[in-house]
Amino acid sequence: MTPLPHPPSASLVTGALIAGVVAGVVASCAALGGDDGGGAHLPNRGVVPWTRVTPNDAPFILVPPANAPSTRWREPNALVRDGAVHLYVEARDTADDSARVLWATSEDGVSFTAPSVALADAAAPSAAIAADGTTWLAFAAPDGAAIGLVSSADGAVFDGVAAEVVATATGDEVVASPSLVIDGDRLVVYFTRATTGSAPVIARVSGPPSGPFTPDGVALEAGAGCLASDGAAEPCWDDGGVTSPDVRLATTPAGRRVFRLFYRGVHGATGALGFAASWDGLTFSRFPFNPVIDERFDEVGPSSVRLGDRYLLYWSEERSASAHGIALGVDDSDAPTDRW
Repeated sequence: MTPLPHPPSASLVTGALIAGVVAGVVASCAALGGDDGGGAHLPNRGVVPWTRVTPNDAPFILVPPANAPSTRWREPNALVRDGAVHLYVEARDTADDSARVLWATSEDGVSFTAPSVALADAAAPSAAIAADGTTWLAFAAPDGAAIGLVSSADGAVFDGVAAEVVATATGDEVVASPSLVIDGDRLVVYFTRATTGSAPVIARVSGPPSGPFTPDGVALEAGAGCLASDGAAEPCWDDGGVTSPDVRLATTPAGRRVFRLFYRGVHGATGALGFAASWDGLTFSRFPFNPVIDERFDEVGPSSVRLGDRYLLYWSEERSASAHGIALGVDDSDAPTDRW
């Protein structure tokens, strides 16, 4: 693969999970089911609660090799292909800040094959499968200067020439954590845009696979105007900015298209994971019981899929210099609804 002129990066830190719904409604911040933002009757299945999977009492389902102490596995991205979960993960070397994308598969979404390299010189992967079977991969370069796009016939190795989707306009700007959605004959890329002195936002571009990609604006900004249960003003859980989008174009039981968004909300020095949704993919309404995952670590890089009748949510988490990896939560819904 020919690297981008300025390959981008998504070096965000990592995080954990809650097993139930947070008590207390974020009354403003465009709540799901309201008339603001994405509108009424947006999804609430596959959002909460999540039960953490702890194989052999370990907090992670995937961890870097013990002989690579400077390596961090971050920003997982999952998709379902032929009944199996394909997981793409950023492998970041903290010694030199280099990154590459790993790929592994699983029949049950829990036990994965040994990861192999899918793409070098790349970070924060996001894959989607086109109608003709082509796997497209959006990725960020390790330095945060651009977001690229590359394709693969089998989804295992991406060795074509990368196209540039987004480039930074100034030296004080970083683009990171793309989320790729295929919408008919167009590709839609959501991503984190961070500028020095401003809270990071989730922006969006779209275009045909051959380009060019044009800006569609900002899909989600930092939370503001939140109210406690007694009506008093309180800080929003994501008032420091929003990052790490994972967007899925799903179909409701009524046959209506809906854009489902898991994301990382920043508050202070750490972040938690929240959910929002939209009918048009441009204006999103937040879930009223956000955050949906908050274990007081720094949660990063959510990725949600539906495997059979189960919703799976992957994310990365760093508890300490020696305890970090990819975590998994499961929602065994009695009546799963949205399909994607």
